[in-house]
Amino acid sequence: MKRIFYLRLLLVALFCLGTALILGLLPALFDTVLPVAGPPAPAAPAARETPVAQKDLPPVSSPVPSAPEGPASTEKAPPSAPEAPVSSREPEPPSSTPEVPAGPVTPPKAGEEWAVRLVNWENPLPMDYEPAYEVVQNRFVMDSRAAPAARRMIADAWAQGVTLVVNSAYRPYSAQQRVYDAQYQEYLAQGYSQQDARLLTESYVAVPGHSEHQLGLAMDISAVDDGKGSEDWLSIHAPDYGFILRYPADKTEVTRTAYESWHYRYVGTPIAREITDRGLCLEEYLELLEVS
Repeated sequence: MKRIFYLRLLLVALFCLGTALILGLLPALFDTVLPVAGPPAPAAPAARETPVAQKDLPPVSSPVPSAPEGPASTEKAPPSAPEAPVSSREPEPPSSTPEVPAGPVTPPKAGEEWAVRLVNWENPLPMDYEPAYEVVQNRFVMDSRAAPAARRMIADAWAQGVTLVVNSAYRPYSAQQRVYDAQYQEYLAQGYSQQDARLLTESYVAVPGHSEHQLGLAMDISAVDDGKGSEDWLSIHAPDYGFILRYPADKTEVTRTAYESWHYRYVGTPIAREITDRGLCLEEYLELLEVS
């Protein structure tokens, strides 16, 4: 009886041991045959369509961090070259000399050569030069031979709804010196070196003795827009009164002066119209006159 009891006990133990082994192997068995189900994997994104015109897309650039600001420097960076460097007392020649339009020009009438007198960086006036002058507008005066034409132009413009304002006209040598010195000191105060300040000053203010304002035939004048397109009035009508735009934007290499939309010079009506219509400046006109 005891033997049978022990045999049954052994079978029960073997059964329990086998059951335990089977239960322990089941997870591994299922992991191999049937992987445990998880959340569904996301679908792969569709391939992006290549743009047809890549050049139409704005370029992409990574932002570049700016350098931290340091203390302000008292030294000003050298200025870029002025649009039209005015000659100094010893000017350098321009890099290229524009061709003068071919063809003869109309000479001034006898006794009117004074109207085309050239005053520029290489043609100075004596320090004591002083023309007979008359008032043009307010306190501004011009050579008495040109003043009547200036007054007519201002009056006719007014009748057409355009207000012309004279900002400067004849200046004696001493006044030109004050204007020059004031502009030069202003550039120095801005931090420019003496050389750069002088170059910039002479791009817009003639060296005393070399200014048309001292001749009495030039004035700085502007057209006030009264709603009738008066900004173009001077450029169209000034030649009819004997005035030319003295320093055009496309003649800076010839005049050695920066473009000045406000500076008009009296030369007489026929010559003013010819210079304007042919796209000349006064230097080019006189050069053609010399070879005519």
